[in-house]
Amino acid sequence: MSPILPVMPAVTYGRPMSPLLTWVLIGGKRVQRPAGPSFRDSEFSAFRKYFGPIFLIVVPWLFSLTIPIVVYNFDSSIVKAATFVMANGVEPIIAMIPPPSVAGVVILFGWGLIQLLFLHLLPGNIIRGPPTPMGEQPPYKDNGMKAWFATHGLYVLLGPFGLDVVPFGDLYQYWGTVIATANWLAVPFCCLLYVKGRFFPSTRDCVYHGVSGLIFDFFQGTELHPRLFGVSVKQIVISRGSMMAWSFASICFAQAQWEHSGRTEWCMPTAVSCVLHVAYLAKFFWWEAGYFHSIDIIHDRCGWYLMFGVMVWVPSVYNLIGFVLVKQAPMGAWPTWAWAALLLFGLLSLHVNYEADLQRQRARKCDGKLNIWGKPAEIIRAEYKTGESDEVRKSLLLVSGYWGLARHFHYLPELSLAWSWCLPCLFFRDDYAVVGMFYWAYLTILLVDRAYRDDVKCRAKYTKYWAEYCRRVPYKIVPGIY
Repeated sequence: MSPILPVMPAVTYGRPMSPLLTWVLIGGKRVQRPAGPSFRDSEFSAFRKYFGPIFLIVVPWLFSLTIPIVVYNFDSSIVKAATFVMANGVEPIIAMIPPPSVAGVVILFGWGLIQLLFLHLLPGNIIRGPPTPMGEQPPYKDNGMKAWFATHGLYVLLGPFGLDVVPFGDLYQYWGTVIATANWLAVPFCCLLYVKGRFFPSTRDCVYHGVSGLIFDFFQGTELHPRLFGVSVKQIVISRGSMMAWSFASICFAQAQWEHSGRTEWCMPTAVSCVLHVAYLAKFFWWEAGYFHSIDIIHDRCGWYLMFGVMVWVPSVYNLIGFVLVKQAPMGAWPTWAWAALLLFGLLSLHVNYEADLQRQRARKCDGKLNIWGKPAEIIRAEYKTGESDEVRKSLLLVSGYWGLARHFHYLPELSLAWSWCLPCLFFRDDYAVVGMFYWAYLTILLVDRAYRDDVKCRAKYTKYWAEYCRRVPYKIVPGIY
């Protein structure tokens, strides 16, 4: 049996640790701790150091706990919940917060163990991510699609289409306590990652902003590519834990609605939304190697912002559509052709998103020597340096195909796909507009911000080459508009 991942090269230092402890905390050899505070107080405003992180820690944490309250107690209606609060105050609402539970712990740790076993046992090549600012290239095991089939195969085998020994539809009634348990587990886990990055980093790509920057470091993260038990934290928590659960939970919620209603006209909206979710995430795992080149992986550090996001925010918000539709009765009936058209539009959006990513991958693989849309690809050959090294590295900036329309064109079909799977919520009640389209509105803000941050990063990395790219492709996401 092959190891999960190879040991990463590192610079050793300090007092020796036992091999077991080194493997658990670092995943390889010890490396140099981050130096003392790496910025002056004047470099960050008080808002960025304190108030911004505190706001983004507390508010999403509370918001994720209110979602099960609204779904379970107010029929998923924001209007009913707001009316209740105005009449009775917030104390009764607090009493409705689902508590963490043993069941929640069992579900979360059981899920994590299954994904860890699939990552370890299923065959796959070892691939490397792009160079980090310090010149590291983190390794990953490329068996995401196999893990996707194995995970969903468990549903087919153990669920209603097979032995029918596991009541997967019951996940609906446990979802509130699962979210609450994940909320509380995220706190010590992020504390562990902060201490690990401060004293036991896995690579040299780690930062420390001193005691005055403790809140900022806890929120933003100290380490770029931490490893625990020899496994990339980003791969196991983000990709295999969170994204895989998004797909699996969507199926469980669809089953729960069918068990609740048993009526095709009730289940059609959920079925369309579920199919689009599962197809999107199947594409994600087919393309998982490309995800390791995304801004989540190459730029965001493992702090509260990223880890809470994938441990709590993704299951709370990304699965919101399936969660709220389980016990809802539709206001009327759409013809079958309308649902088929919506499904087709969503799948077409998914195809365009995939083709855009594929164009860029092929261009890099072929060194720009390929045709796109019947014409030789136009590229910009960029040069850049990483970290402390003076080594000049090279990259390709694609100016043809979808990447000649906008610098982040692939976000546009992703937004239209999200619109397709959110729209079924509007089929039930008028006040579902807020709940149903919340994910789409959130994703729009997220991707616009991500496009901005990626532009800033690329401008600093590629300098004049990125300026030339922006001149030739002036739009960020929507051609001709933005």
